[in-house]
Amino acid sequence: MAVQVSYLFGHGKRSHAIAEIELLRARLAELRRRDPGYKVFGSRAHRYQSAPVGQAELDRAEATLGVPLPTEYRRLMLELGHGAGPYYGLWSPGESLDEFLGRAQEYEAEEGRPVRPAGPFPLAAADLRDAEVSPAARDWPCDGCMPICHQGCTFWSVLVLTGEFAGRIWDVACFVGFSGEWLPARRPPGWWEFGMPHPRQLPPLPSPPTLTEWFAGWAERCLTDLPEQAEPGAAPDTAR
Repeated sequence: MAVQVSYLFGHGKRSHAIAEIELLRARLAELRRRDPGYKVFGSRAHRYQSAPVGQAELDRAEATLGVPLPTEYRRLMLELGHGAGPYYGLWSPGESLDEFLGRAQEYEAEEGRPVRPAGPFPLAAADLRDAEVSPAARDWPCDGCMPICHQGCTFWSVLVLTGEFAGRIWDVACFVGFSGEWLPARRPPGWWEFGMPHPRQLPPLPSPPTLTEWFAGWAERCLTDLPEQAEPGAAPDTAR
């Protein structure tokens, strides 16, 4: 009986995860309908289109990183994919690796220390209260994480791979060299036209949010900001 209960519990978790992915897929379809002119920040880069990745690419990423990828990230990549998402969109595992390894090589060359993706992430629950008030100072790149999204300039969204925050998202900015300023990821921006009444405020995301909470929080922000119907004559912009 215990085995049966365990199986049913596991099945329930999988069903919930599938429902989350389907909800994200539906929200992306709604964003394509309501934002044909790509008003949302960064949306012109991905156009709300996602491409699933294969198991082999995820396995290669894990082998290179030397640490298992969070289950939620694997599921999102396999079933929804890279492309659409907050800021300029989610990178594929290969793109995340390229960004991380490039910066890690620069860091090791200049600082004389390797960056270890399987090492302990340098922020813990004890740091969270202070980080809510002002950014935590830790180098970037650092151990125990990988970038999954570029926010523009020298800002990244980072997926934690190890420790108590594994599977959760942090924001990091580098203004000088490798000196990173870290915050639990905030709700990513949508669209707001300056001078117009701001759309309703939304509650903050959990601190720090899971990958799905972060992605869904972005979609909610965008759909709150955009009009229910696309503006007349706002045909999709095909210019790259």
